[in-house]
Amino acid sequence: LGLCSPTLRETDEDVYGQFVGEKRETDEMIIARAHNFFEWIKERPETNIAVVTHSAFLNVLFSKVVNCSSDLSKWFENCEMRTTHFTITRNDGSSQN
Repeated sequence: LGLCSPTLRETDEDVYGQFVGEKRETDEMIIARAHNFFEWIKERPETNIAVVTHSAFLNVLFSKVVNCSSDLSKWFENCEMRTTHFTITRNDGSSQN
């Protein structure tokens, strides 16, 4: 996931696209990527992070990975921006904002 950050990326190549190839990602693949994304996010020192991604990732994120309002789980329009606040709950019951 660090490949998504200009400061962490080593190349401009579409490394993930090369991994997936011509096939579309399954929801299960996107769910796994979303969990990896949250693992990466919770290790970041920043408190405000802008995320730019495709609507398919956001659709799965807000409908199958996180518990959220129905407004967030609606399909994103082209170039739409939304503001969210996440609290990440760990398996031990503790949480991190």
